[in-house]
Amino acid sequence: MVDWLHAYVGTTEKNSGNANPNRHLPFYAICQAVLYIFIYRHHEIARLPDGIEIVSKWRLNHIIASELNPLKYCLPAITLRFAQLARNYQIVFCYSIIETNNRYSLPESFATNGHYNDNLAIIPSNILYSYFPFDPYVLKRSSIFIRPIYNDYRDENDDITITKDSEDNHVSKV
Repeated sequence: MVDWLHAYVGTTEKNSGNANPNRHLPFYAICQAVLYIFIYRHHEIARLPDGIEIVSKWRLNHIIASELNPLKYCLPAITLRFAQLARNYQIVFCYSIIETNNRYSLPESFATNGHYNDNLAIIPSNILYSYFPFDPYVLKRSSIFIRPIYNDYRDENDDITITKDSEDNHVSKV
């Protein structure tokens, strides 16, 4: 998957007209899948003799810092958790990109596919929701078949949180 992401970044950076995120939905979905895999499996990866070194060879910084800006379109919870872990393992530093994305993001509206709930509050939409429809798995009738193989996210280090200290985001233990 990572090789495909690098190839995609290489071809799209040569072309113009990358501004429309809908043109790149498979790219963003695969980026988010890679982030998911790392988040769910970082303990196992870290226990391997060269696990973190192998992840460093994925050159995720090249993908994350590309003009396609995948951190802008991946689910915020996934982006933030990946940023925490990537910083802890010193794989890539994502907070400056996240800050820039937050600074330049516009409020949701009908024009940006936002939806209103019963209280007329805007519910932001994410272009990748349809790519990850079973996270978490909530279909009751079929869950009897899926539950034995479905991995719920559990992290022993859930005490890691993001704090805001002046202009810099950083990870701290609580």
